[in-house]
Amino acid sequence: MSVTGPPKSPKLPPRWFVRAAWSVHRGLYRILPGRRALWRQRGKRWGTMRLTTIGRRTDSRAR
Repeated sequence: MSVTGPPKSPKLPPRWFVRAAWSVHRGLYRILPGRRALWRQRGKRWGTMRLTTIGRRTDSRAR
């Protein structure tokens, strides 16, 4: 019989690396024509989507 400890959390890359990767991806999206920086879902792999928001909708009656 084996004793298991607390579950281990997944190993994530450092925050600076994730932020740099997102910056590179956004840059590629802006300079490449059309949607070449995005890719479709293939098999069990996820695809990507670019979502752009306009801003928060305000309601003048909120007060």
